[in-house]
Amino acid sequence: MRPPSLSDDAATTLEVLRQQAMDGYRLQSRTALKPEDLFKALRELQSQDLVLIKGPFAPDRIGDIYVSVLPAALQLADFLISSRR
Repeated sequence: MRPPSLSDDAATTLEVLRQQAMDGYRLQSRTALKPEDLFKALRELQSQDLVLIKGPFAPDRIGDIYVSVLPAALQLADFLISSRR
């Protein structure tokens, strides 16, 4: 099975989240992404079963969510992050 490929925004978001879970406001600050770009990146990560998103997941409510890397995806996340360096 081939590992998923990630957009730059999704890879940056995953790298930040791999360090620790956080709320949407802090994640947006740490990634320096606009809310709509962060929403797209998180949707991409969620579609590949890499992150868990709790709360109302919408572009205009990005600060109201809490996001973490799924425990089952930690090794894949590490692989994807290291392969981009």
